[in-house]
Amino acid sequence: MFLNLPLVMHSLTDDQRHWFTTMGIPPIQVEPVAGNHCRVGHALALLLVHKLDSFRGDIPGVVTLDSADLNSTPNFAHRFNPARVDPAGVSLLLEMVAGPEAQDAYAFDAEDAFDDDEDEEVEENLFITPRPPGDWAGSYDEWLFTLAAALGLEPPVPLPTSSYPEVFAAAKAQVQARLPAIRERFLAGMGELHLGFKVGLPTRDESLEYVWVRPIDWSDAATLVAVLESRPHDCPGFKLGQQLQITPDELVDYAIGSESEGVVDPGYTQRIAEDYGLMIA
Repeated sequence: MFLNLPLVMHSLTDDQRHWFTTMGIPPIQVEPVAGNHCRVGHALALLLVHKLDSFRGDIPGVVTLDSADLNSTPNFAHRFNPARVDPAGVSLLLEMVAGPEAQDAYAFDAEDAFDDDEDEEVEENLFITPRPPGDWAGSYDEWLFTLAAALGLEPPVPLPTSSYPEVFAAAKAQVQARLPAIRERFLAGMGELHLGFKVGLPTRDESLEYVWVRPIDWSDAATLVAVLESRPHDCPGFKLGQQLQITPDELVDYAIGSESEGVVDPGYTQRIAEDYGLMIA
């Protein structure tokens, strides 16, 4: 019924909400989610592809997602916190619903309800769509937040896309507060672990391009000496491998990890970028 490798496609609606669809037959959609719910919307789409594939074409009207689904969905282990998963799982309805564009078309054609060609086109745009149970009294965004929390996805409170600068600034403030402890750990030696920092380099249009640097000396608390580990795309005067002197207030985020253990401390802004759809993993 569904593709062996789930292809989840991402779109932005006119009001800057994230819409996810799949290439299965019939396709699945996660109706447009809040501006900072891109990560959880994408995760829900992946879970549903895997879950519904197990039914081999006989799609029920209600499904329950639980820890077994989280653990059996390929490449999903890094997406949820097992300690936060509700043992009872969560139930949701599955309905055939038109996508956002088709819904708009249907609303327009309601005044001219006898256009058979348009009706057929709307039918072709129906998706298997997760919906809250019938007794749900809250909003769609509140339901998605509750569902994602029960699945250990640790969702943020739903916010519009316009909230990103404020959320990003708050995350940077948290990073800045942790820098003294991170410096002490770096100077004491980190064993097999590696420390990286994210900084913003100036671009031609006077904005910032965020890159990663590897610290090599932090003996002076006021100056971090680091090597540029990212290849800048639009930052004149900067190149991969270049040694930089950076003041601590320029540090936007950090990450700690190793090849054997993976990322053990991802910092703050990586998840925020995923939440707002700036990167989809």
